[in-house]
Amino acid sequence: MSEAGDGPLARPALPAGIPSLALGRCRRVNGRPVVEDLGDHVEHILGCSFADYLQGDAGRGVAHALNALFDRLASGDGVDEIDLWTVDGRGEGRRLHWRLIASHNLFGHEVFVAVLDIQPGVGDTGTNPATEAALWSAVMRGDLEADGSVRFNFVDAGIARLTSLTPAAFARTSAGRMLAQRVRLLHEMPTWSADSPLGLIELPPLVINGPYLLCRLFKGIDARGLPFVGMILHDPTPQIEHERAQRRRQSELLQLLRLSDIVLLRPTRDDGLSRIVDEVASAPGVRTMAIGLVGKDDGRVAVTAHSGIAGRPSHEPFEMPLGDAPRRALASGDVVVEPLAGPAGTLIYQPIEAGGSALGVIEIAMSPPRAVDAWYREILGGIADYAAVLLTDGTQVRARDGRLGADLLDVAARLTLRQRDVLYQLAAFSSSNEDIAAALGMAPATVKVHMREILKRLEVDSRAAAIHRVLNEAPNWLDGARRRNARRT
Repeated sequence: MSEAGDGPLARPALPAGIPSLALGRCRRVNGRPVVEDLGDHVEHILGCSFADYLQGDAGRGVAHALNALFDRLASGDGVDEIDLWTVDGRGEGRRLHWRLIASHNLFGHEVFVAVLDIQPGVGDTGTNPATEAALWSAVMRGDLEADGSVRFNFVDAGIARLTSLTPAAFARTSAGRMLAQRVRLLHEMPTWSADSPLGLIELPPLVINGPYLLCRLFKGIDARGLPFVGMILHDPTPQIEHERAQRRRQSELLQLLRLSDIVLLRPTRDDGLSRIVDEVASAPGVRTMAIGLVGKDDGRVAVTAHSGIAGRPSHEPFEMPLGDAPRRALASGDVVVEPLAGPAGTLIYQPIEAGGSALGVIEIAMSPPRAVDAWYREILGGIADYAAVLLTDGTQVRARDGRLGADLLDVAARLTLRQRDVLYQLAAFSSSNEDIAAALGMAPATVKVHMREILKRLEVDSRAAAIHRVLNEAPNWLDGARRRNARRT
C-alpha cells in the first residue's frame, strides 16, 4: 500500500475487429492459381494453406474471381480489380476482404492479392466491414505525367480514411514525396521484379505522432494498356497492438501457473505471500505491489508483503490507515481502479476473500496505465485466490462447504475458489472447456490453465478421472456446490 495515499489509473482499448493484412501476387500455373509472397501469416488469416482454402467451400468465390481475371487478361479484355468478401476456413465466422488487382508485365499475367482478416464482431454491431477494412488498408496508383511528375490516383476510398488527405494534399507531404520518388524510379526500370526490395517501403507519419505506413508497390499494365505503379498502403499499428496484447495474455497465464507452484510447495504464510508479491512485481509495467491484511480494526491495514514502495525494504511489515479505495474494494468485493498520482498509471485494488469474509486487499501500481478489462479481472482474481489459500491454510475455505468433513477428498483445501467453480462445471455437467468458459465468463485459455492445475492437485491424469474422484470421494462438496449455484440462479 503506497503511503502517499490512494492516488490513482489504462491502456486504450483496441477497436473491435482489428484487421490483419497479408499481401502477395498470384500466377496461374497449369490452369490453377498459385499465390506467392503471402507468407506464413496468410495461414493464420485463412485457417489453412492458400491452396486448401481455394479448394474448400469458403474459397471457391476467390478461385473463381482469380480465374476470371486471368481469362480476361489473356483475352486482352481485363479489368483492373475485383473486391469480394468471404469467410475464414476454420468456420470461426471471420470476415475476409479480398482485393484482387490484375496486371501483366515482363513476367506475364499476374494478379496482386490483398486479404484482410476482419475479426468477429465487425458488422454484428452495425459496423460496415468494408468501412472497417478501409480504416487500415488502402489502394492507389501512381501515374507518370509527361513532365516527369507523378500523379496519385486513389483507387478506393480507403486512402482518404487512412490518411485524411486528398490525393493532391498527400502528394505534398514528406511521405507523398518519398513515395513519388519510388514510383518514378519504378516507372523508369523496365526489368523491375516484384521480388525487389524496392517494392516495400515504410513511409514517415503524415501527422505528428501519427503511425508509420507500410506500402507495397507493384508495377504492371492496366486493362487499357497503360503502365502504372500500384500501391497498397497499410497501417500496421492495430495489428502490432493486437499481437502485443496476445503476448501479454500468454505471459499472465504463465504467471498464474508459477503462483500455483508457489502455493503447492506449502510455504509459511509470510514467505508465500512475499513470493507471490515478488512474482507479480516482476511483470512489465508493475511499479509496486503489496498485500495488506484486515482484522477486527477495519480502520487499519497490516501490510505483510510488498515490493517497490519507496523508503521501505521489501516485505518489511508495517501498518497504515485503510484508504478509501481499498475500503471500497473490500466493501464491494470487487476490483477498484484509481488513477496513479505522478507518472501516468493505474492503482488497482483487488479484495482477498474466503469463507464469506474479507481477509485483505491487494494493491498493484502500474505505469503506463493498464485497462482492467474482463481478462485482467480474471488474472487479479486468480492472484487473490492464491493469496487466500495461504492466508486461510484451508480452514476458512473449508467452512464454506458445510459437511466437508465426511468427504474423503477435501476439495476446498486443495483448490482455489475459481478452480472449484471450474471443477463443479466439469463434475456436475461433464462440460467441455468452451462450455465452462461460457458458463463462468472466462476465456477458454483460462479454463485450460485451471483444468491443468485441477488435475495436478487432485492427483489424476484425465478429466474423467477427476469426475470419478469427486463423485466417489467428495459427494458432500458437490452437493453443496449444487445448492449454492441453484441459489445464484
